[in-house]
Amino acid sequence: TYTYSTSYKATITSEIVVQIKDSTGKISYQWLKTAPRSATAWAVASANITMPANAASASVFHVINKVGYLQTDDTFFGLAT
Repeated sequence: TYTYSTSYKATITSEIVVQIKDSTGKISYQWLKTAPRSATAWAVASANITMPANAASASVFHVINKVGYLQTDDTFFGLAT
């Protein structure tokens, strides 16, 4: 199990998604959570990710899909403790 955590400010709602590439090269996506807007104060978004047994690599994307801004800081992606 891995943990993703980030501090963020955003004028709109954002989404957190993990991209997993398996040992055969197949890529899949897993939605982790919706992060509510937090335009004036830093908020924290975190999620645990259970990797498939054949996972070779993973990338986490914290994205917006409308006009606005998303600022992140103190991002961590690693083994859960």
